Amino acid sequence: MNGWRVRPYNWEFSASIQQQLLPRVSASFGYFRRIYGNFNVQDNEALGKNDFREFSVTIPTLNSLNGQLPGAGTALGGFYDPNINPPARNVIKAANQFGNEKLHWDGFDINVDARLQSGIYLQGGVSTGRTMSDICDIVDDVPEALSGLGAAPTGVQPVVTTNTVAAGAWTSKAYCHQQTPYQPQWKALATYTLPFGVRVAGTYQSLPGPQMAGNTIYNNAATTSGLTTLGRPFTVGTQTTVNVVQPGTLWGDRLNQFDFRFTKVVPVHYGRVDLNVDLYNAFNSDAIITPLNTFGAANAASSAWGSPLAVIQPRFVKFSARWDF
Repeated sequence: MNGWRVRPYNWEFSASIQQQLLPRVSASFGYFRRIYGNFNVQDNEALGKNDFREFSVTIPTLNSLNGQLPGAGTALGGFYDPNINPPARNVIKAANQFGNEKLHWDGFDINVDARLQSGIYLQGGVSTGRTMSDICDIVDDVPEALSGLGAAPTGVQPVVTTNTVAAGAWTSKAYCHQQTPYQPQWKALATYTLPFGVRVAGTYQSLPGPQMAGNTIYNNAATTSGLTTLGRPFTVGTQTTVNVVQPGTLWGDRLNQFDFRFTKVVPVHYGRVDLNVDLYNAFNSDAIITPLNTFGAANAASSAWGSPLAVIQPRFVKFSARWDF
């Protein structure tokens, strides 16, 4: 925004090593680290930190369809509601005006390659990593940074969000420091050339499931029925949405997928033609890509929370040809 060393930046470090294990068999290991800095925050200057009231909510237990939210029936604090509702006066500021902010990522890769004499090629490995973010110093002075509202304009690096899967929902101050678990991605492939110009290949991947939130609506009726400790109606509107699931702790089922290719190589006068048959998602997995992260109203009788909004593409076949000349 002005001067030297104020623009958002990131440092990236990596180191890797490769070693032959056997003839035509090698393994590699890599470590990666990314460190981000010089964040920005959108501050509503019409509201100071003393213009908010902190309150707790009771995590609902009524979910007759898909089980209960983690911590159902217990109290979760660290939510804020403004005491006044003046016209907004949003200003983009350097986050370090309010405190220290941290964001870094660490990752590891391990891979093995084998090119065997019988024409078999094998490759497999695992990649994993985790992210740490901390905005606790920021939200002490700018509680609205927990709201998931008022996103910074395009091109401005905002404060680290606490609402990865809870856009538009308040997240508890208790979750201002987050560290995701290591989530391994397993991948493997194999190819083999059979007699008569036939080649078969297969791939396998096992990916982490989607991260889940528990976006729950608390209305003014909930404030008077004891489901919150606010003790008054909400200042803006008649309800507010909060995420009652700690980010990075709840994940959906893993995605496991097998794909296969069968190729017939046909020599022609000029070069050759590969006739391919591809079979994607061979075992017809129905892994969920996007779950429903909205639990609904806290005083509702049931919820479809966790139901699939999107699943991976079902099994399908593709025919193709390639002419090399």
